[in-house]
Amino acid sequence: MGSEMCIRDRHQVPDGTTTKDLCSYFEKSQNGGTEIEDIHYPLSDNDAIIIFSNDGQSFGIKRI
Repeated sequence: MGSEMCIRDRHQVPDGTTTKDLCSYFEKSQNGGTEIEDIHYPLSDNDAIIIFSNDGQSFGIKRI
């Protein structure tokens, strides 16, 4: 991963959410509109970890 990494606040993922739903949400311009490199979902307690990229380099992680 790149040297710039940001872990953001934790939010609850609604039941029935799919990996495709998370990808669609975070790639929308009003929600940041950035490319997603990887999504780890579902994890324990229905958590997800989303890894964002910029020009092919990881730059942010969001645990929700």
